[in-house]
Amino acid sequence: MGVQSTVEEFGEKTKRGKKLQRERNTFSVNGTTVCKPNFQFVYDFMRTVLYGLLQAVSGANPSSRIHGNTSRKPRHALTYNDSQCVVTFVVNKAEEIGIPYPGAPRFKDNIPTVYLLSSTTKLQIHALYAALCDEQHIRLVKLSSFKYIWATCVLHIKIDEPR
Repeated sequence: MGVQSTVEEFGEKTKRGKKLQRERNTFSVNGTTVCKPNFQFVYDFMRTVLYGLLQAVSGANPSSRIHGNTSRKPRHALTYNDSQCVVTFVVNKAEEIGIPYPGAPRFKDNIPTVYLLSSTTKLQIHALYAALCDEQHIRLVKLSSFKYIWATCVLHIKIDEPR
């Protein structure tokens, strides 16, 4: 892929006395110089992508393009404290309404399995968690994140199947 950017100087001068400069781009495909529309067609570039590429190529030292949000966490990202609040809430609910499984522990950490009643659902437990968050002014975790944290961090607490 060939994109070259050169700066041409003209004999004319601007109002402030500087020489007039114009940036000229040449596009080449397999060593053959082509026009901009053909270059876009061959490499399937949209206009905005091409201008971003030209901006990265032009200048004193060309570099690879870097996204503007690099090394920034989004404001809606979950923190460790959010996950910890969910885990402690689920563990406390399991202690209140859970039934410990009488068999041997099944997981690597040797924690016995605790089953919640089959009449309860994760949606109901999330509603209780949402009410607790409103009372204590804690950041509320949405249902999908609540289920994900439950599935990854608290493996030994399950909802019993109806029998």
